[in-house]
Amino acid sequence: MTTFASSFEVAGVTYVLYYNDLSGTSYGKNVLITTLADPSDPSAGFLEVCSEQWPSKNAPNPIGYNFAEMFIIGGQPYFLCYQWGTGSAGWPGSLSIRALVDPQDPTKGTNAIWTASITDWYNRITVAASFKPEPDRLFFLLHMGTMSTSGLSTFVTKLVDDKDPSKGVLSQSEAIWSAAWSSSYVFITTFYSFPPNAPPTPHFIAHNPVITSPNLDNLFLMTPVDCADLSAGLKTDFSQFIEGGPYAWKFATPFYVGEDTLTPYFLLSQYSGPSSHPPANYRFNTAILGFGLDQQGLRLEPLYTTTWNPGYQFAVQLAIDGVPFFVTYNPNNPTNQTTQVATLASATTVMNGLTWIYQSSAFFQMGDIEFVVAFGNDPQFIAQPGDQDFLDCARAVVGAISKLPNILWPATLSTIGDKPIGRAAAFLVQGDLTDFGGGVPAIGQVWGPKLGQFRHFFEPGASNEATQVPVLCGLGNHDLDAQEWYIFDDFFRNQMWAYIRDRYAPFYPPLADAPMPQPVQNIDARPMASYGETINQDDTWRQQSHNYSFQIAGIRFIQLHRFGGDTRYDRAGGLNWLKSELRLAEDDASCVAVVLLQHFGFYEDIGPDHDTQWTSDEQYSLFRVLAESKTIALFHGHDHTVVPRKIVQNPSDGHLYEDLDPGSIKPDKDNNPPGRSIGVARFAINWERTQLVMDIAMGRATADGSTIEFGAPDQYVYSNSWDISSRKWLSPNPRFLHVPPAGLADPDKREHTKTGGV
Repeated sequence: MTTFASSFEVAGVTYVLYYNDLSGTSYGKNVLITTLADPSDPSAGFLEVCSEQWPSKNAPNPIGYNFAEMFIIGGQPYFLCYQWGTGSAGWPGSLSIRALVDPQDPTKGTNAIWTASITDWYNRITVAASFKPEPDRLFFLLHMGTMSTSGLSTFVTKLVDDKDPSKGVLSQSEAIWSAAWSSSYVFITTFYSFPPNAPPTPHFIAHNPVITSPNLDNLFLMTPVDCADLSAGLKTDFSQFIEGGPYAWKFATPFYVGEDTLTPYFLLSQYSGPSSHPPANYRFNTAILGFGLDQQGLRLEPLYTTTWNPGYQFAVQLAIDGVPFFVTYNPNNPTNQTTQVATLASATTVMNGLTWIYQSSAFFQMGDIEFVVAFGNDPQFIAQPGDQDFLDCARAVVGAISKLPNILWPATLSTIGDKPIGRAAAFLVQGDLTDFGGGVPAIGQVWGPKLGQFRHFFEPGASNEATQVPVLCGLGNHDLDAQEWYIFDDFFRNQMWAYIRDRYAPFYPPLADAPMPQPVQNIDARPMASYGETINQDDTWRQQSHNYSFQIAGIRFIQLHRFGGDTRYDRAGGLNWLKSELRLAEDDASCVAVVLLQHFGFYEDIGPDHDTQWTSDEQYSLFRVLAESKTIALFHGHDHTVVPRKIVQNPSDGHLYEDLDPGSIKPDKDNNPPGRSIGVARFAINWERTQLVMDIAMGRATADGSTIEFGAPDQYVYSNSWDISSRKWLSPNPRFLHVPPAGLADPDKREHTKTGGV
């Protein structure tokens, strides 16, 4: 996730520097410098001018950089950076100053001109605020998230040489002022007031995220006791309590409205959700315009409030012709990260709130990009006596997912063999979550016990045994064909579709027993605002397919559930939605390829059985929609045994797709194979965006979940390269090529008795 951004100007051109804390080994280079595509129109978005790797991945427990506070010396931008370490593991934090390699050309990137290891500062410095009590006097206010061994928590320091940043800043022992505060303060912005006949006065807005009681203030307005003598420290001018849990207030961007350049207003962002960090599971946040400065300090009442779904990490403020624009970043999870630009809905007042003028759905991209996903299918939880084998198989797969950073790729993969796989960006489950619908909920419960077992293992946050990586799941025939004589026909279908809707199109704020929200990029469903009996009576899946998409780096994944175009039980087939989604992918330069996810595989299960098969016409209807698209592969389930490598040909346009099924998570009826099947896929995109490499390794988690026993090379472990411009696989091994079956080989000469659902 992108943890901070700084804006700066060179020769009158505005640039934004971003830092991506999850990059390096998994997502490419971690620093990006962009500029506006149109300097006068932020709605046109941004152009990448430079990317580079700041060292952050060589620590025993690497964390990366926590901030890069921009400051100006001699008209040139510099960045004060802090990379915090682990302390106990022998990796101290480090403070550094970086400068542009060429002060007139940001496209050449930055380099470090001063670095110091801070052995006492292993309890990370959370923020840095630069300020100038006078035009030629630059200072830094730094704060530690927790108190260090020396008892120092907050301090004011400065450059050793006011005109030469390469000499660094005063050390801890030389700090101009320091104070050991009893709680964890976060300084979220700096702004200035302009008293008559006096230099501008710096003000600091601070938030104490530990305080959650209304009896104690947690938002503070502070100023220097004496701007001429900063050794006197800070004083609190105003304080108040604002409701919000731990890590609640992330930023407060100061700005001015219209011709009033003396009254600052603030855009504040409030996280809400679990008190974990980093905020992988934050559910939503509140943005507030207001809290402007008046004679009493900060205003008590917000002028405008809205909810952002989910939380935003920062808002860099750009002023263009006197109009404020806010560049915001959504770090909720690796599958749904977006950069957006907002501005005031009215040029003269904040009361009308914000309007969004630009959004990029692409993941933070730069340099060579690579990421890993794990995938598995058919856990088929039964929630009945004798289900221990099912639970043990799921437990083993969850364990293997957690061990991926320590599990090595098979040696036969030439470019990455014997290297650690790394953390999965997501776990993909292609259907049959349960053996027969979700089950009948107990009295007072919303979800049935079978679905409850799936949630226990594959919904992050649902239990202490659940995987901690994002899970993106679809539904299969066992989830959707369940009916019992003692309950109305659609009871179980309604429940399973409701789970998909409430997981991936969540209602805010979430209701009791709601799934942990996992918002996706696009979904053909609407949020449902109430539970109770409606959860098992709502059949909106007949109007909306509940298909959805999400993008990781340059790969867009599209979940189609049983199969694309499925109209069983009068479900909305979703082929029109799929066409629209493929057009979006076509027009999105950040998307280099599409991967389909569904339960049934291509060229398989062809027949008339309503529950377990799909017809030739249904398959061809899907192939026609996929023709000439960026689609490269299908991940599916349903077979229950690992399927050797298979490359299928689209009979409509001749394009080839890799077709993958790692087998079932559940145990086989005869315990042969024993289940615990899992696959791992690595996607690597080169810097020039000309080639994509997909590495595949499929096998079985060991019973204790400590590792994965991969299958034979070529059949279950292999690589293929995709040429992005020609949209062709470069090495489609003919041994594994499957030509269209007879019913699909010559579609123009067939009679189409059914065209599939729309």
